[in-house]
Amino acid sequence: MKANAYRRHFIASTIFFAILESWRMQVEAEKGILLHKSQNMVSWNWLTSIKFGPGSGWSRDDNSGGYTVCDLSHTLVNSTNSWLISEYVDLQGAKEIYIDAEFTVRECPSQVPYCKQSFNVYTMQENGPVVGGISEGDVQSGNFAFVDKMNATNLWTPRNAVLRNQAKVTFDVNGSKGFYLAFQDKGACVALLTVTLSYNYCPELANNGATFKKTPAPLTSNANISVIGECFNGSSVYPSQRIMSMMCLSSGQWFADNIATCLCPSGYELIMDTCSECFPDYYKDSISNGKCVPCPHNSYSSSSRNSCLCKQGFYRTTQDANNESCSGNVQL
Repeated sequence: MKANAYRRHFIASTIFFAILESWRMQVEAEKGILLHKSQNMVSWNWLTSIKFGPGSGWSRDDNSGGYTVCDLSHTLVNSTNSWLISEYVDLQGAKEIYIDAEFTVRECPSQVPYCKQSFNVYTMQENGPVVGGISEGDVQSGNFAFVDKMNATNLWTPRNAVLRNQAKVTFDVNGSKGFYLAFQDKGACVALLTVTLSYNYCPELANNGATFKKTPAPLTSNANISVIGECFNGSSVYPSQRIMSMMCLSSGQWFADNIATCLCPSGYELIMDTCSECFPDYYKDSISNGKCVPCPHNSYSSSSRNSCLCKQGFYRTTQDANNESCSGNVQL
């Protein structure tokens, strides 16, 4: 009796501490790359033909490989207005997008009043590629929404070295499936060297007997979302009245918010994400994700694999626990 009570206490304690550990669990975030373009990529072919006003506009530089614009001579009397527009980018379910860019900017000469040391970032969110491609009308009609400015902190002049800038801006997705990215020049001398579009997501995860699907992270303003997990084949939630869930944070981290776990029934062990019946002559008498163990000496597993029965001619006394060996007949 004491052995049985001890075993029940041990099983309950094991479940409790496994659940407690899951409560504390936080899984590192992942970052998904929607698009990456750099100056050495031949495939970086963006639209450069849209401009309103004087100047040559954006063009692919044969030497650096980046996209450049430098119409300083036209900024003596007015601003320029040239657009560099990406291909259609599939959002892959992302909710918040990070735009990272690496670029150089020339310091504005004092005699050109309309020169800029920054450029503007715009996006046009759509559910699919625009038939016929982006036109001047899409820009003029205001379909592109302003996101932010990219300001240069490192400026070069003909007298000093060219230093690179790195800038990051973000925008929220409005429910569309994809978008076009645009950079607007209003009079700067810019060389755009790399562009990366990324988002945070909570990676696919197996935790406490349940699987959680890859989930795009929510908006920073929303902080987190609750995601329901699926118990491995054959297992069920413990405690039974709870829901197996975890929080996907805006950072892309998983956080266990619910004291629950998925456990295999007695007679089954967890193998490769599935509750599998114990092999013959093995057993498991607990609701847990522990392993089946060999039956004790002179016994064999029951049909339910949750206990071991004594072989013919062997026995246990009423004081013996089910996991103890069976003894032979007493010879008179």
